[in-house]
Amino acid sequence: MMTTNGPAGRTDYRRGLRRQTTRAEAGFWELVRDRRLDGLKFRRQYTVGGYVADFYCHAAALIVELDGPVHDDRSEADAYRDHLIAERGMAILRVKNADLEQEPHAVLARLRTVIRHRMNCETITHPSSASVQGNQRSPRPSSASVQGNQRSPSLPAAAGGEGKG
Repeated sequence: MMTTNGPAGRTDYRRGLRRQTTRAEAGFWELVRDRRLDGLKFRRQYTVGGYVADFYCHAAALIVELDGPVHDDRSEADAYRDHLIAERGMAILRVKNADLEQEPHAVLARLRTVIRHRMNCETITHPSSASVQGNQRSPRPSSASVQGNQRSPSLPAAAGGEGKG
């Protein structure tokens, strides 16, 4: 998650991030865009409290962060941002890029579990049915960070390379 340079530069900054997406981000976006994951809308490069989250699902108040090797040395900074975001009632699912690239279906299964918990749903249907069942807007638990460390098959190449994340 990157910081923004104030309100005037946020839109251009986020646009730039979308153009320079990593392979993992491009692959994840193909899996969730256009409500492909159970009819849920995800946004890319969403601003939250001065930071830009990789992906955000408003219905579940869930941020999905795809972490590349650069995050190995930034655990304290990531924990601080996670805390600030948790104070806003949102949760973060951190997924390692390698896990998503090796086992995307396992990552999606973990994502569904977290969403089900966040939305207090009894069932989230298979992606082909594109709907969410159960109590969609029940009170959300305020969890700080959910770690996603499942293994994940290969994803499509990104437009801008592997420079960030």
